[in-house]
Formats: sequence, structure tokens, C-alpha cells
Amino acid sequence: MKERKSVTAVVAGRYRRAGKKDKGQILDEFTQLTGYNRSYAAWVLRNVGKRIRINNKLVIVGDRKKKIRRNKPRSYDEKVLSALRKIWAIMDCICGKRLEDEVKDKAWDTAQA
Repeated sequence: MKERKSVTAVVAGRYRRAGKKDKGQILDEFTQLTGYNRSYAAWVLRNVGKRIRINNKLVIVGDRKKKIRRNKPRSYDEKVLSALRKIWAIMDCICGKRLEDEVKDKAWDTAQA
């Protein structure tokens, strides 16, 4: 695995600088060397070490393993979440859509009584 990464890093620079005809030859060599599918190999060579400019000063070097985590605000506070977990466990861990319907039905039944 480390050998593939090191080969990929070396070949990716050559692949970016090459013209269209040379890219095909480099891609053929790279697929034989690594055993990757041709389309996946092209994607890897395009994206490994890719530099992304933000503003004029900040440059980020892309890594195909890293993913952006979004910091979404929580929908429920801890009190409501613990109650929902208890209800979910009582209902035998059903999916969210069915749980929503069941909670609405139970709430409607208790409001009617």
C-alpha cells in the first residue's frame, strides 16, 4: 500500500505536466503497475496532491482520504434526545419514519383521552 502511494505521488506530478498523448501512455503504465482500473487511476492521478487556492495566500493540498465534517447545529437538546432514545428502544429500534408516525399516533391518542 505504501508503495502504491509513493508511486502515485511521483506519477501524479508527471501526469499533470504531460500532454494528452503522453497522459494515455502514463495512464497505461500506471494501471499495469498498480492494478487499478483505468478510470479510477485517472481520477487518482488528477486528485492526489491537488492544490486548491483560497484567497490569494492560503493554499490547501488535497488528500483523497480526508473528508470535510460539517458542524451542524443539533436539532434536539440532550433532554429530548434521551427521551427519544428510550422511546426508540421501547419500540424495538424501528426506523425514524415509523417512529415518527408511532409517536404522533400515541400523542394523538393521549390528547384525545
